Amino acid sequence: MLNPAWKWCERVNPKDRLKVKCNYCKQIISGGISRFQHHIAGTHSDVAQCNSSLENPLPAYVRHQCLELTNVVKASGIEKEMQDANVGYGDPYEEEGSKGDD
Repeated sequence: MLNPAWKWCERVNPKDRLKVKCNYCKQIISGGISRFQHHIAGTHSDVAQCNSSLENPLPAYVRHQCLELTNVVKASGIEKEMQDANVGYGDPYEEEGSKGDD
């Protein structure tokens, strides 16, 4: 699935998807599309928030959509961590009992 945030940036080098240039403030962001989403949404301390120009202001819906995209990624990461944590937490006595009955 193509990330909608690609509409608001361009690759600095066509072969490198980890360096993108913001269409609104013209800042070059290293780290790919996820980091660019944080740049637009202004949600991460590792990347500067977009300070769009007066000639090309950042629309509120773009900031909101990037915020939603980052929240979806965060929620799916938390869900995966919870699923991974539940693996291997079955009843330990049930497994031991079945080994000795053979």
